[in-house]
Amino acid sequence: MRTYELIYLISSELKAEEAGTLVSEINALLQEEGATITRAENPVPKTLSYQIKKQGTAFQASVEFSLLPEKIKTVEDKIRKNQRIIRYLLIFKKPEPKETTKRASEENTGRKNNTDR
Repeated sequence: MRTYELIYLISSELKAEEAGTLVSEINALLQEEGATITRAENPVPKTLSYQIKKQGTAFQASVEFSLLPEKIKTVEDKIRKNQRIIRYLLIFKKPEPKETTKRASEENTGRKNNTDR
């Protein structure tokens, strides 16, 4: 499974309650496809820097989830077809590299920290 983040703008023609319902629908859609949701944010009203589909405001929501790569196309197609979502961005999040300690990096370079004086 890979980790993804979906950030999307919901039409401002909807009320706040309807935007919240849409977020629940998107989360349910992800879970139907076998996703494990790790973080979900409620919709927040935003003023857009430029108009999108003749709208100057929108609700912004995001969700972070894990899903098999072969199922992401199906999810993206369903999101694209939803008329209430005016823009979305789906990002593959690379796994965070393991932390290297300062000592390990010093051992690799052969240098020592001069703060021990």
